[in-house]
Amino acid sequence: MTYGAMHRCKRRILRYAQKHNALPSTLKDTVLTDGHDSSTKDGWGFDLEYRVEPNNIVTFYSLGKDHAPGGTGDNMDMTGTFLAKQPNGSWSNELVDWILDPFDNLRKQKTNQSLEHTP
Repeated sequence: MTYGAMHRCKRRILRYAQKHNALPSTLKDTVLTDGHDSSTKDGWGFDLEYRVEPNNIVTFYSLGKDHAPGGTGDNMDMTGTFLAKQPNGSWSNELVDWILDPFDNLRKQKTNQSLEHTP
C-alpha cells in the first residue's frame, strides 16, 4: 500500500509541476484524481513524508508501521526518490523511473532471508 501511495503521489506531483511550472509545497497541494485512491498516507495511516532535494530530486519516505527510523518487516522504512526535472529543463514524465525505488530495501531483505535459509 505504501509503494502504491508513493507511486500515485509521484504522478500527481509531476502533473502539478507541469501545470504550475513548480513543485508543490506539500502533497496536499496536488490535484486529487477522480475515481482513484488519492491518499497521501502510507500503509499504516501515517502521512508520507515529502521533500524536494537540490537538483529537483523529490524524496518520499515512510518510517513503517512503528513510525520509527530503521526496522525490518512491517517496521522497515521505505524511501523513494525521482528526478522531477530533466537536465534540459523540462518536467519529467509522470512515469519517470525511480532513482531509488521504494521496494529496494524490501527486495534486499527478502534476498538476504532466502540466502540465510539456503542449505
